[in-house]
Amino acid sequence: MATSFDELNVLLAKLQSAKAQEGTGLVGSNFLAVGQGFELGPSYAMEPMDFASGTFGQAQNIFGGGGVDIKINMPVIPTASTTEPDVGLLLKCSGMEVSTSTNLHTYAFTSTPASQKDATLWKYSGLLTASESVLTKAHSAQFDFKLSAEAGKALMAEFTGKGVLSAIPAVTSYVTGTLTLPSVGPAYLKATTMKVCETACKVIKFEMTAGNTVVLVKDPSTTYGFGYAEITKRQSAWTATVIEAAAFLPHTNLEAGTLGDFDIVFGSGTGSKVEIVSGSDKSQLTSVKHSSDEGVNVWELAGIFVDNSVSIKVNVT
Repeated sequence: MATSFDELNVLLAKLQSAKAQEGTGLVGSNFLAVGQGFELGPSYAMEPMDFASGTFGQAQNIFGGGGVDIKINMPVIPTASTTEPDVGLLLKCSGMEVSTSTNLHTYAFTSTPASQKDATLWKYSGLLTASESVLTKAHSAQFDFKLSAEAGKALMAEFTGKGVLSAIPAVTSYVTGTLTLPSVGPAYLKATTMKVCETACKVIKFEMTAGNTVVLVKDPSTTYGFGYAEITKRQSAWTATVIEAAAFLPHTNLEAGTLGDFDIVFGSGTGSKVEIVSGSDKSQLTSVKHSSDEGVNVWELAGIFVDNSVSIKVNVT
């Protein structure tokens, strides 16, 4: 087999019709525009057998099944249309539901396990020629995620999750169908203000974490010992580095346990911005630390979204 290259790897993803119901027939239209170096590979469990055998021997290990570990980085790219962004599929597999109004897509956490989606993912690694690509398949995958950005840089999403191995990776022909990259640039952090506990402040770094705990549910009746992935816990939170200013003294809100609104917008184009916003009075400061950024005084802030009440809005006007 010829040498293969990371840049030629391709990820396809498809929402499953039901929990633990593996998707089939993924093609070019299921392509996700993700960053290079994404990971989707088997994680096998091998059980050693130790015996008091009268010699320094070693018995054969026992195969104990396996799942799939997944790590995906991708920019958050608005579509400025009724089409959902690529990141939306993985957000829905991270315990979020979407509501759509014209071009605006709003993702919010659901607390109903039955409403949480999962996905089938196919990774092609290799060359475009026949029988020169390796296909790895996972199904029933769910994720934790974080969104992060710095001033002047793109808003990035990182998904880490687990799935069930469909079969041993196999040599195959390359993906069928056309692979189309997004035509709109990613949202980025530029000249924006953020609201923390009702007070506006200037942000230079930001991160939001879903705080999902994802486990593989054991099922000894299946080939690899697992039935599906499940989100069992969620504690969503945020961190931000903001410019120190006399108008914003965060210690008061921290000590009082004040709840307020959280709101940050990325991008500047009409109809192609991304906004992360808490529910009304659902953001709480949990940590305040004084620091500096290239000699400029800043506050290093951390907080939580009470009741996991936070929405991600794409294509904001």
